[in-house]
Amino acid sequence: MWRQVVLYFRTHSYHADNCQAKENLQNEDEADIKAAQWIFKGVEQRGEERHSVKVCAEEVQRASINPP
Repeated sequence: MWRQVVLYFRTHSYHADNCQAKENLQNEDEADIKAAQWIFKGVEQRGEERHSVKVCAEEVQRASINPP
């Protein structure tokens, strides 16, 4: 799930600077979680609605279960 959310944001170039966390960590799963956490943290720091991020994550999850 984290990997899918990170991929979604990378694909849409959303807060891509925080995704560099992945390149600094050796464990891929840990890196994906870290990158996703940075994305969520960046959204909160900019005062954006967390709800919109949640909706995006749900869309990614739905797409992974039922690919278009």
